[in-house]
Amino acid sequence: MDPKTDRHVDIPGVATISIALFCLTFALVEGQSYGWASATILSLFAVAAVGFVVFVFIELKTASPLAQLRLFRNRSFTAGNIVGVVINFGLIGVIFLLVLYLQIVLQINALKAGLWILPLPLAIIVVAPFAGRLTDKLGGRWILFVGTLISAAGIFLMSDLTGVATWIDLLLPLVVSGIGIGMVMAPVTTVIMASTPVQQSGMGAGILSTTRQIGTVMGLSVLGAVLQNRLVSNITQALSQMPQIPAAIRDQITQKLASGKLSMGNMSISGNLSNAVSGQIGDLFKTQFALSLKTAMLVGMVVVLIGTVASLFISSHIKKSQAAGLNRRPGEG
Repeated sequence: MDPKTDRHVDIPGVATISIALFCLTFALVEGQSYGWASATILSLFAVAAVGFVVFVFIELKTASPLAQLRLFRNRSFTAGNIVGVVINFGLIGVIFLLVLYLQIVLQINALKAGLWILPLPLAIIVVAPFAGRLTDKLGGRWILFVGTLISAAGIFLMSDLTGVATWIDLLLPLVVSGIGIGMVMAPVTTVIMASTPVQQSGMGAGILSTTRQIGTVMGLSVLGAVLQNRLVSNITQALSQMPQIPAAIRDQITQKLASGKLSMGNMSISGNLSNAVSGQIGDLFKTQFALSLKTAMLVGMVVVLIGTVASLFISSHIKKSQAAGLNRRPGEG
């Protein structure tokens, strides 16, 4: 710990970043319901943007900052945190989408859905220790490069779920994703700690933890928003080509989807529909859900690839053994 650190809680910083993150997350989650161009959503985005700017200003001026932003002068520190953000974005966001598909489309209960995705965390557990040892020998740059690239490949393999019927169908993409993520988890911590002066190691670890949590929140909210937006758009377009369904029924379906009621089973559609038409609506929903989910998955893949690019800016000499004793100035890289 830096002995010169003023040990006081940064109340303005905590309040500002909390407000900014709340407004951004709420706008992303509720954008479809309120309308992306509505005054409420646009105002929330504006408040979030201003909040982030004010937070940076506060942190650079206060004697006891919540986050020592000057650490980001170090290229490897910045790149490592970007990788930390995007890998959590992809991991949590994609698991969220996958569980939605299993429970809503395949009608699998929560316990069984959890068992279906178990290969992913198991692969992480197996690979992570080996990734740490490789980082000690090879440095963090190429381990993170390959890890994020494999993670993106796993998400791509998982993006088309139309043919998924059993857990075997998901085994390969889940294992590939888990291998990639396992290759990132330990090395990114090594990079961050090796890029942080010893006396500020606690601050460096805290910033990494925070950026990872931000990635988690953004993964859930952004990919959820993409899924809902595409689902409403795709189903609205598909319903317009089904004249056998009354206009009033079509409006009910799109309105309830826009409000976040994603499961057709949870919708109470008022009106008389034949069993054949009801079955067509159910099939339509499953097909369009899979297509919309594919779009969201591909967005997650692109975000993870940002981490692949960022990893190239990490100093190639940073290794695990340096994390405990490296003491360099934030501007060195």
